[in-house]
Amino acid sequence: MPRFTIVIAAYRVQGYLGACLDSVLTQSYPDLEVVAVDDRSPDHCGAIIDAYAARDNRVVPVHQRVNSGPGRARNAGVERASGDYLLFLDGDDTLAPGTLQGLADRLALTHDPEILYFNHVRTYWSERRAPSLFGDLLASAGTDVFSAVERPEFLRLFAMSSNRVYHRDFYTRHGFAFSEGIYEDALLSYKTMLTARRIACVDLVGLEYRQRRVGASTASPGEKHFVIFQQYARLFDFLDDRPHLDPLRPLLFERAVSHFLFCLDRTSRVATADRPRFFARAVEWYRAHLPAGFTPPVEGRWRFEALASGSFLRYREHELAVRAAAGARKLRRTVRPPLAARAKQGLYRLHRQRPVDPQLAVYSAYWGRGVLCNPAAIYHRARELAPEIHGVWVVKKSEIETLPEGVDYVVTGTRDFYRTVARAKYLINNVNFPNEVVKRPGTVHLQTFHGTPLKCMGLDQQRYPAAAGGMSFGNLLKRIDRWDFALSSNPHSSQIWERVYPAAYRLLEYGYPRNDVFFTATEDDIRRIREELGIPAGNTALLYAPTLRDYHKGFTPGWTWSGSAANSARRRRCWCGPTTPTGRMTSWPGSRRPGR
Repeated sequence: MPRFTIVIAAYRVQGYLGACLDSVLTQSYPDLEVVAVDDRSPDHCGAIIDAYAARDNRVVPVHQRVNSGPGRARNAGVERASGDYLLFLDGDDTLAPGTLQGLADRLALTHDPEILYFNHVRTYWSERRAPSLFGDLLASAGTDVFSAVERPEFLRLFAMSSNRVYHRDFYTRHGFAFSEGIYEDALLSYKTMLTARRIACVDLVGLEYRQRRVGASTASPGEKHFVIFQQYARLFDFLDDRPHLDPLRPLLFERAVSHFLFCLDRTSRVATADRPRFFARAVEWYRAHLPAGFTPPVEGRWRFEALASGSFLRYREHELAVRAAAGARKLRRTVRPPLAARAKQGLYRLHRQRPVDPQLAVYSAYWGRGVLCNPAAIYHRARELAPEIHGVWVVKKSEIETLPEGVDYVVTGTRDFYRTVARAKYLINNVNFPNEVVKRPGTVHLQTFHGTPLKCMGLDQQRYPAAAGGMSFGNLLKRIDRWDFALSSNPHSSQIWERVYPAAYRLLEYGYPRNDVFFTATEDDIRRIREELGIPAGNTALLYAPTLRDYHKGFTPGWTWSGSAANSARRRRCWCGPTTPTGRMTSWPGSRRPGR
């Protein structure tokens, strides 16, 4: 029987799941099992779990038949658990090195309590790490073992599922299980803590709690957030059957209402149109469960008072005053752009007032370097399959002469550019359009990418300032927020793109259109291309295509040519640099130019 069972629920976390599993399986304390539950994830989570299970017999794979949510996934994991203690992880979280050893030591020192709490740190896309607010509280417990009645201040600990371990016998004997719907961890957190007679703590920062930019179950607004009132109603029903816990009602009431208000203030949880209705439900809950003699907390007292009055207008008046003051401070820090830039912005705004043209598509590749890569392949095939769609390329002025005949284009930054991108229904790029391009409702932005990520990309480049080259990662996120769809060439790429470019786009693992030419080329095509590149019959051609290095500023290829100057010239025609697709070597359908 292992000391720990780590239950990992996985749903649409393919970009993070490997790191989660690695953080557990590489712990210095090896006496563990991992029950990894694929909650019918539509991505590669199930395959990742199976791959880990195939090479480490401590991993127990569980595949749900239907997607049932994190609560039921964790419940399914508990059914397969055999360890002394249960630890729940989300598939995008990680354990810090040495965590299990630290927990095992404290469990031994406190003689196997029913619950052991530990500390966490929040990690963000920006590489920022924010310590929790509970380090001092956890440290104050020392090696004491207590109950919530004896130490009610510990009910203020972050009510989540992953910052504690449960003795499995205690957990199953009392029939604990996660309920349906989100906010299920808060309900279980309070119920288990109120039931336990032997609680211990350790100020060990063991959990790296990832704050994903998109994808979290609580990060999109909708009706699902209204279940929070049911979850806390269940908690107070639980209290009704345990009168000895009545002294804790005011504190639990304050925690519940604070949670409601936290959700109300975030449009990522409660949409603007839903706020009055959410407020009304909170008022109803407030009045139904208000303990006698309850005193609102000093901090944020006006929020509780507005809720007690039942007046959303009163709440909004105070809220708007606070926001107006913050807006005034921000305006004073704003730097106005130059006059020429403001003129272009005005022109662009004017064109955006005109209707979107449903038969206009804008293409660009490598920051305007020509008709290239995946956008080129899509462009040529679109001319065959959807000839009614007018394709226009965005190019730099220096690249006009390289364009194939018959290609319509606009030059970056010109009036024609702003008019065209303002009205286009479809925008296709293998990098990104400029920051000022706005995603209009009803338009479709497709990101095609242009390679397989075998180096650091996107947000991962934050750790390599030489390669990042002063990039604004805030602006990067604004650009990727415009994407509706993104192409991926293989499962590895899908896992990386999802993690380093976190946004709400839909990932399409269809392969790269630019590579179709390698599968459709005939013997005559191959013979012609070899002749154009000067490769004799029977010789094998090797394409060396190095890319940027994470630790270099700029591109520094580590290669040399051998042979005659003439042959070197021919070889250079095969050259595929860091921003040059292999498509340049071939003749794209519809192009009169065989390549560059």
